[in-house]
Amino acid sequence: MKAAGSAAPGRSGRRARPACKRFGRALPALALLGTFPVVALSTGAAVLSAPPALAAGPTCSGSGTGSYTFTDVAGTPQSAKVGTAFATPLEVQVTENIGTSSCPAANVNIQFTVQATGAGAIFNGGLTAVSVETDSAGTATAPALYANNVTGSYTVTAGFDGYSSPPFQLSNTTVGVVSSVTASSGGGQSAQIGDSFATPLQVLVTDTYADPVAGATVNFDVVTTAGAGATFTGGGGTAAVQTNSEGLAASPTLTAGTTSGAFTVTASVPGASSMATFALTDRAGAAATLTPGVGTSQSAELGTDFPVPLAVTVTDA
Repeated sequence: MKAAGSAAPGRSGRRARPACKRFGRALPALALLGTFPVVALSTGAAVLSAPPALAAGPTCSGSGTGSYTFTDVAGTPQSAKVGTAFATPLEVQVTENIGTSSCPAANVNIQFTVQATGAGAIFNGGLTAVSVETDSAGTATAPALYANNVTGSYTVTAGFDGYSSPPFQLSNTTVGVVSSVTASSGGGQSAQIGDSFATPLQVLVTDTYADPVAGATVNFDVVTTAGAGATFTGGGGTAAVQTNSEGLAASPTLTAGTTSGAFTVTASVPGASSMATFALTDRAGAAATLTPGVGTSQSAELGTDFPVPLAVTVTDA
């Protein structure tokens, strides 16, 4: 029998368990969720604290509030034969400037635009403007560019959001860039000392398409060997000649020097990947004078040898 006035025990009379024990294990005092630290409070509840502030810096993505600097990396100046592709793709680098900091601007859409009427060029697909996204280095490289069929000079620009690169300087020509210089005639001949070689030295200058290049300057140079050599008309061991419409250039008359022997003449064009070499020979002239040497005015007893062999010097005219 319970005493009067005592309360019957019920659920509300039980002692509450600590919150951290309700699921059979204790909650950790500190845990990390992503980049937000979780802090345990004395009440057993948990709250998320704010992440630390990130240091401000350039976005380098084309979405910042800074300015941009464009630098032409490759492709200017250059020329191409009409109807053919330019050898070097146009390439530009974009730098994003925020305050005193700068870095390559990645993921920026750069538009390359041909600024031309008449002489000009097109990108793949017949387009005169293409958009290319910069890579992680802030560099954008345009696709292949083809010269149209009109000769002349023009420019291509690369731009973004009102900013633009220095113009790429391009030109279309009726001939390609000089590639090789080949000897076509005049090699392997000889001439007597003081005489002219019978055949002028001639070269053929061609472009990368094996087509002749007109108007190219060919430099002929005599390479003297052990005194043997020659001179061009007017004196001197060098001569410059322009190629004709067929890509041919012939040297001025070449005159053998004063010493017999073999030597060479080279023919080169600035920018060409090769040069031509002619092998030539200076010959001694016909015998004209015999001069006695040692052995004169000597005597010997009958039936004995003279002590000094006889010698003469033979010279040409």
